[in-house]
Amino acid sequence: RAPLLPLLLLAAVALAAVSGTEVAYNDRALVIDGERRIVISGSIHYPRSTPEMWPDLIRKAKEGGLDAIETYVFWNGHEPRRREYNFEGSYDIVRFFKEIQDAGMYAILRIGPYICGEWNYGGLPAWLREISGMQFRMHNHPFEREMETFTTLIVDKLKEAKMFAGQGGPIILSQFDDKEVNVTLDTGATHVVPAWSVSILPDCKTVAYNSAKIKTQTSVMVKRPEVETVRESLAWSWMPVNLQPFMTDEKGNFRKNELLEQIATSGDQSDYLWYRTSFEHKEEATYKLHVNTTGHELYAFVNGKLVGKQHSPNGGFVFQMETPVKLHSGKNYISLLSATIGLKNYGALFEMMPAGIVGGPVKLVDTVTNTTAYDLSNSSWSYKAGLAGEYRETHLDKADDRSQWSGGLNGTIPVHRPFTWYKATFEAPAGEEPVVADLLGLGKGVVWVNGNNLGRYWPSYEAGGDPTRVNLHTVAVGAACAEAAEVGDQVALACSHGRTISSV
Repeated sequence: RAPLLPLLLLAAVALAAVSGTEVAYNDRALVIDGERRIVISGSIHYPRSTPEMWPDLIRKAKEGGLDAIETYVFWNGHEPRRREYNFEGSYDIVRFFKEIQDAGMYAILRIGPYICGEWNYGGLPAWLREISGMQFRMHNHPFEREMETFTTLIVDKLKEAKMFAGQGGPIILSQFDDKEVNVTLDTGATHVVPAWSVSILPDCKTVAYNSAKIKTQTSVMVKRPEVETVRESLAWSWMPVNLQPFMTDEKGNFRKNELLEQIATSGDQSDYLWYRTSFEHKEEATYKLHVNTTGHELYAFVNGKLVGKQHSPNGGFVFQMETPVKLHSGKNYISLLSATIGLKNYGALFEMMPAGIVGGPVKLVDTVTNTTAYDLSNSSWSYKAGLAGEYRETHLDKADDRSQWSGGLNGTIPVHRPFTWYKATFEAPAGEEPVVADLLGLGKGVVWVNGNNLGRYWPSYEAGGDPTRVNLHTVAVGAACAEAAEVGDQVALACSHGRTISSV
């Protein structure tokens, strides 16, 4: 299969608009309104912050010397289900570009649709997988058709809002799928490139520029000590996740006599998928429950009790869980909760990497003979995606949930236990500095502030689950530093927000 060649669109727009900006290029530079320009840009990804944060982030970017803000377009955020679109809240892309325009800056549109970006499937929606004949990022008609539909929608939406330079908007450049790589063979040559840097070799031999070797100012962020008391003032409430509806196989979205792949089954609408089955047993007995899974994390329940949990070691995403279980006489229920922790976003055929307990096997092993007593892989399995709190939108702190919370300022709360919601309110610290949530006391979970999902956290395998160790504080620039050698180097240091340097 030939790789999909990149379709590059340089939006050198010169429309006949009175207020438009004329953008062109030659072999030397971009030409904006007839003037050759070196445009210095920086990234702000709009879904990774809230609309209320955008003006301040853009202002700081401009104060830092940037001419332009560039951003990806996040397909799976804008079209989480096929032909169902989301341009609200943090996905209000038009509002984001208007904020850039209001700040008097240029914008660069990296439309994707594949973005990599340390983002699930590199921004490609999971539902693409279920289209017949689909292959990601190939000369593939189903993929090209869906890609054209989405990118046309985005371009038309931004045109309608007059966001392109020729219309008087801020967008001076646009590019499709800038992740395709042009490779030049340089047989026999050796180049040493510092880690996490970019080198420019105009003749493919001599390094003219390397991003790790430039002289630049680094701001050192420090915590403000006067807000360290926030931790003591947090009044934590807690609420256990209601797992009871998932402890039997009686209520599910559907049933199958096989173990299905997780992403195809859940549609990536949740990190969690329940696999549930039941079977009759004549008497009480002890077995080893053996589960083969492609991870990333697995919880096992038997007759409503948590009997084991395990995660994939070293990002391997293939592991076996074995844990002792006790069965009683009569019907026994096995509920397996498979969890993903982000999806692969690069590599050959990355969309084909399975997740969940696809194929199994799931079996009960005799503890004496170490042989399979029951193979449950082809039993009747009931499937349900998500947890109860996701359906109830507990993170929005709705009124009908508030009576179920326990604890408070003087109450005791359980710690180091899975499947628990914790909630606290706090006064925003004074000042304009960024507020940081220090979650080092927690284990694995997800955090929301004012209904906004800040993302998954997992600071420690061992410690965790103690919200009383959570702290909130502001950070500010405490110092600025740079390096200069005794070879005539010059370094310019400056303080932002009109402040002066007190000492060097």
